[in-house]
Amino acid sequence: MTAIDRIKEAAILEFDDKGPRFTMDDLSRRLGMSKKTVYELVGDKERLFGMLVEDAWASIKRQEAAVAADPGLGPVEKFRRVVGIMPSLGAALDYGKVRELEELYPDVRRRMERHLESDWDVTLGLYDDAVREGSLRRVDGQLLRLVLYSAMERLLDGEYLEASGKGYAEAMDGVLDMLVEGLRS
Repeated sequence: MTAIDRIKEAAILEFDDKGPRFTMDDLSRRLGMSKKTVYELVGDKERLFGMLVEDAWASIKRQEAAVAADPGLGPVEKFRRVVGIMPSLGAALDYGKVRELEELYPDVRRRMERHLESDWDVTLGLYDDAVREGSLRRVDGQLLRLVLYSAMERLLDGEYLEASGKGYAEAMDGVLDMLVEGLRS
């Protein structure tokens, strides 16, 4: 593991513990590394959070590729699983901490949004496969993307999840139940 990987791993632990208000002193203490070295390797916290967003996106894309390539799954199940993917970084998301991150580091939030808004090719391709198979009916793909993206956004803001006591995966599974059953041919 590289020093940068160690810093990112420690940053995730600090975020899990304290949210985005952890200090670079906290991080350097956890690492047993000088704060100067941390800054030299990753820059400031905003750049570090940007690196974590990119790692999370890479994690999502790896999981997406694995699901899409799984010969044991049919198109509908692949579609459902791909839509429900979450990054495999850190502990379960604390949406209050994520909202605080958005408030403190709006550029990081915009970076997250750019990823969520783009690159729907695999998801929509799996939907098209399910339509060709006859398992789902045809709807406007861009409208489908908009509905899914909107659901993700609303769930990620955490208000519904906090009020319902559900986790993201459970709530998104409920969205997909409604959507997929409504699309069945």
